[in-house]
Amino acid sequence: MESTETNVEECNIGSMEDPKMIKLSKNFPPHIKQKYIELFREFKDVFSWGYEDLKSYDINIIQRKIPLKENQKPFKQKLRRINHVLLPSIEKDIKKM
Repeated sequence: MESTETNVEECNIGSMEDPKMIKLSKNFPPHIKQKYIELFREFKDVFSWGYEDLKSYDINIIQRKIPLKENQKPFKQKLRRINHVLLPSIEKDIKKM
């Protein structure tokens, strides 16, 4: 089976000075690919292209919700022990995040 990355090509729907890259399947016929590119260009202001685009957001649009079954109480798992040899490496990774 071929990897997904090899079936994809990058297309710039922005300009050379301000590139906005999207990925499209290489399997699309040229006329379909062109329609997708035109559609993405028309609505490119809808997407965020970098972190600076995400500085402000409306909480009425963006929400995080944990789906729970009706009449079920959430539960808390017990803490798991960590190998003390791995602890410095884990703390370093957590600080990096």
